[in-house]
Amino acid sequence: MSPLIALSLCILFIIGLFVADYRRDASRRVTTWVPLLWLLILLSRPLSLWINPAAVHADVPYDLTEGNPIDRLYFSSLIVAGLIVLIIRRVRWFALIGNNLLIMTFVFYCALSITWADYPFVALKRWIKLLGDYIMIFILLTEENPDETVKSVVKRVAFILVPLSIVFIKYMPVYGRMYHRWSGEVFYGGVTTHKNTLGLLCVIVGVLLFSYLCDVLRKKEDTLRRVREGSVYVLLLVMIVWLLILARSSTAMVTFAVGIGVYAGLGFSWVRRRPDYLGLFCLSSLVLATVVLLLADFIPFVVSLLGRDMTLTGRTQFWEDLINTRNSALIGTGFDSFWLGDRAAWFWSEYYWRPNQAHNGLLEVYLNLGLIGLMFLVAILISFYNKSREELFTNYDRGRIRITLLIVALLYNMTEASFKALNPLWFLLLLFNMEYGRPGSVSATGSSGPGGAGRRPS
Repeated sequence: MSPLIALSLCILFIIGLFVADYRRDASRRVTTWVPLLWLLILLSRPLSLWINPAAVHADVPYDLTEGNPIDRLYFSSLIVAGLIVLIIRRVRWFALIGNNLLIMTFVFYCALSITWADYPFVALKRWIKLLGDYIMIFILLTEENPDETVKSVVKRVAFILVPLSIVFIKYMPVYGRMYHRWSGEVFYGGVTTHKNTLGLLCVIVGVLLFSYLCDVLRKKEDTLRRVREGSVYVLLLVMIVWLLILARSSTAMVTFAVGIGVYAGLGFSWVRRRPDYLGLFCLSSLVLATVVLLLADFIPFVVSLLGRDMTLTGRTQFWEDLINTRNSALIGTGFDSFWLGDRAAWFWSEYYWRPNQAHNGLLEVYLNLGLIGLMFLVAILISFYNKSREELFTNYDRGRIRITLLIVALLYNMTEASFKALNPLWFLLLLFNMEYGRPGSVSATGSSGPGGAGRRPS
């Protein structure tokens, strides 16, 4: 099949999915397209690489300080559009800030850290993009039905990016495949630019689609609609599993399996009746997943003894070098500034794969924001866990997906770094953690607003 025919059929398939799903009220709001366009880029590739997939990447880390004008224009336009939406809605800013004071304080600390960054102007531009994450989250939280709106946006992202990834890999290799710098080995990225980012796309979209499938199967009314909607989810999940196998990302495959397992496990009736044991359940899941992840990295290690690249062993030396880097342990190098200048140049000269992240979420935050930033992150994660646990008594199903996302994020960040701006996993954690209540209505957390009482599951 020619690439043009394959792409045309894929576009028709995507349009068909959109038309079939367009009956939901939340899907019809034009304003939801602003965060959708934001997420489409976060989960795929920069707009400049959509336009020119063969664009030359940075040869030296100093090139990263300039950025790309096309990407800058894209993000700036969406940020301005998002601000206009929030102004028209007359958002209660004090409610947003007051209900999320810990996160907003962390954002302020990130801004303060710009003052001691080596490249303050670059850090400022990146911090403005960070604000874009929050603007998009505010748009979703201030919808009439935030949960349904988020569901609609996630489905639309899946409708577009999952089928396109398959077409790119099979029929448009200039977009969907990349090759090892030295060995020439082929890697599959789909709509993304790396096998690991393709894996992250599959993890995020796959776990959420699985939760939507479980919701559909649990419903009793309108059998025809359940079959039709459930079939779409099953088809997309099959595509995602195929992409995960092609991506060959151990972290992504283990995280995906654990995410689905945790969500399914929390659905058992004996677990629903015992939400007080959630901490034990989460700890057991993390320990088991960590063992599986270590085993997944141990197998490539055995292969490495026969002459192939090592994975976890290579990272341990890398992590040691990062920790021994001379920078302030208390305040770090400044917001999103570690991988710039001479430091990044040294690591690029020492490691052929040209790292641009610490491959560990906690370590990445420590390098950029120091122990203070790390304490903020830990506090946010603990707050997220506490809110999720409380929500099991008021809206069990939403608390269930929040707990699943938390475990997925913690596991994924053992070998990758996603606790940072413009990362879709961090975006989702913030989205499910932040609140914007309306008096007398259902709040953004899904629990009852003032005057409403939640009910413990029985």
